[in-house]
Amino acid sequence: MAKTLCDWSRKDIAKRADLLAGILADPSFVCAKCARCANSKKALCSPRKLAFAETLPFDPAAKKKSPAA
Repeated sequence: MAKTLCDWSRKDIAKRADLLAGILADPSFVCAKCARCANSKKALCSPRKLAFAETLPFDPAAKKKSPAA
């Protein structure tokens, strides 16, 4: 398919749901323009490597903990 995932229309998505499932499995990249995710750079028009929670400089779970009184 010549189009990137970013260019897919609703009709493309409906017609190629099987291919879409494969592209979305275990995503490693996100499009900087539209925020779509994929497991290949070639599937996106402006790909950026995804930063996963393990690599973030903060712990989102820490906000849920209440301070000891």
